[in-house]
This record gives sequence, structure tokens and C-alpha cells, in this order.
Amino acid sequence: MRHDQNLEADADVTTNIELGETTFVETVERFQGGENDLMIVSATATDPQYIRAENEFLLEQNRANVSFTRHKNKLIVIAAESLLSHIPADTTIYDEALLWKELPAAVGEPPTDSTTPDWSGSLKEFITPMGAPGFLSADETSISVYDL
Repeated sequence: MRHDQNLEADADVTTNIELGETTFVETVERFQGGENDLMIVSATATDPQYIRAENEFLLEQNRANVSFTRHKNKLIVIAAESLLSHIPADTTIYDEALLWKELPAAVGEPPTDSTTPDWSGSLKEFITPMGAPGFLSADETSISVYDL
């Protein structure tokens, strides 16, 4: 299925984003069984209360397994430190979250480590501030990049 067909199928998705002919935007569930040369996983939940309330869904092992194993050449994971450093109170959910827990250590940057990132900056370098009430501004949102 081409990307524009996927976007048309989802009424909630904005269709004014220009994507290449072989670019797909999918949920983990819809991508199950697929693979691609480059995969970008976006896990950007940042609010600790939201993460705590939804950790069973967000950190689920099968979802993480699909997210981290369907690339042929390169995997890029975009994840908030607050998600990676979250410790579920329920031990069953903690066990389910092991793939997420191992990710920071794999890149050499556990949330409590002081390793220097390969690149760091602010979100404003990538987006135009919208000024939405209740959200951090692009100036306040820092980004750190670590390369394996």
C-alpha cells in the first residue's frame, strides 16, 4: 500500500505532509510482519503521569519487539528520557518493558549517565514555534542524539 493510501485511510492524519513514494507511516500494529531498510520509531510520550497511566500499552514487549526488529539497515529511535527512565510499579509491566529499559544502555546513555551526546540542540532548530497554550516552546525542548 502506498503512503498516500495509508494517509487517506486515516481521517485523523494530516495529508499535507509530502512523503516519498516508498515512505510509509504506520502504527506498530499495522506494520506487524513487515520490514523496511530504514525504520524510525517515535516514542515521544513525555508526561510522567500519562506514561504511568498508559505504561502497560506504551512499554508492551511485543510492540517494542516489532518496533526494534523490522529494519534491514538502520533503526532510528526517537524517545523521551522520561519514557526511558520510567520504572513501572507493577513488576509484570517492568518485565514487559525490558526492551525499552535496555535501549539507553545500548546507546551508552542511561538516563542517569553524563555521557556527552553526539549532537544536542533545541527543537526550534527543526520546527517553527506554534505557541500552543500548555505546551513547552521549541526553545525549551532540548534534543540529544546518540549514535550506536
